[in-house]
Amino acid sequence: MGWTELLLGALLLGVLTSAIVAIGWLVLFQRNRREARALRLRWPSAEECPPHRYEDLPDRGTWARDALEDPLPVAEASWTLEEQPEPWRRRMATLGQRFRDHGVADVTLVHGTFVGTDPLALLQAVDRLPGIDLGLQARVAPILRGATDRLLADHSNFPTPYAPLLQAATGVPSAVFYWSSENGHVARLRAAVRLARHLAARLESRPKRARMLLVGHSHAGQVFALLLHLRDGVRHAPQLIAIARRVGEDGAQLMADLAVLRSRGLDLVTLGTPVRYGWPDRERGRLLHLVNHRGEEPLAGGLQGILSTQAGDYIQQLGIAGSDLPSADPELRALEAELDEPLGPGWAPRAWLENLKHRRRVPDGGFTWLVDYGDAAENGRPNLHLTGLGHAIYTRRATMAYWAEKAAERFYA
Repeated sequence: MGWTELLLGALLLGVLTSAIVAIGWLVLFQRNRREARALRLRWPSAEECPPHRYEDLPDRGTWARDALEDPLPVAEASWTLEEQPEPWRRRMATLGQRFRDHGVADVTLVHGTFVGTDPLALLQAVDRLPGIDLGLQARVAPILRGATDRLLADHSNFPTPYAPLLQAATGVPSAVFYWSSENGHVARLRAAVRLARHLAARLESRPKRARMLLVGHSHAGQVFALLLHLRDGVRHAPQLIAIARRVGEDGAQLMADLAVLRSRGLDLVTLGTPVRYGWPDRERGRLLHLVNHRGEEPLAGGLQGILSTQAGDYIQQLGIAGSDLPSADPELRALEAELDEPLGPGWAPRAWLENLKHRRRVPDGGFTWLVDYGDAAENGRPNLHLTGLGHAIYTRRATMAYWAEKAAERFYA
């Protein structure tokens, strides 16, 4: 082969390579431009959704008091439907029929902080080390979840048998959504993005008019709030999407999932969720909060009764703005700081102490039942290990029928 042929071959190879690179850049450019255009079109004049102001009192008509008296007994030693008492099975079947009659095709349960798949972010920290690909999150997360179930059972936790029992009792497909459960903005944002994927995937096989019921314990309520920030397009939604992409979430998939969720109905129940992130106006009628509370006023009690759970849920009272844990990763700490403005302070001890003074119990948005769950120690002796500081009662199988009843009353009357 002569020099002419070699030169011509090299020239053709260069042209082909350039064409492939140009096409690749064009496809990437068009995709990014479509995503940017979608953001502009969906949020041209979005509403504000600021975090809660703790010094404000809740509006009249947004809360009421109740007491959990004589709950239906359950078989505490069993998670099978057949072994549950007949009155409980009959009541749950009736509630399930109401759910289905009103188009509820799916129930998703979401756990709170520190009971998930990577509560201290240790697994993902190891997986991010350069030159190391152990896949610890995929390997260890199921083991960690199993240990949590054995340790906590249904105290502040939706154990593995919870969703199957709920599904068998109501006839409505049910599942638990798991997330890292870290105590920070970024982890909750990632959970919201992945929850959108979870819900959109489950909706693929559901009727077009199907509704979904979401039930979240503790900071799962903040995950719900962020999901609505994204879906309803509050003013800082593009910032949330940008940060989610910076931590590795798929922006294009998120946009597709949010489009699916905008066409369906979501009903949300929070259990002991601390007052923190704001709720968009659009969803306030489909939002219900249950809070363990004792007292005439809609304010949290003093901390002097914390050891015997005298005033209700102290974790709901303490887990407010400023109570997050700082990330050990400098890059994540910087992202957390970026989210402080739209979501409220994350790690801020001074702000936390100042916020605690106001004893805010009832959030803005939705309706709140302040419920005396009856878990205070009658003799004043310490019972925090049994009650989880008043935060464990919501996920007990003995109170499953109660939150289902309240959801039916609020959404499916």
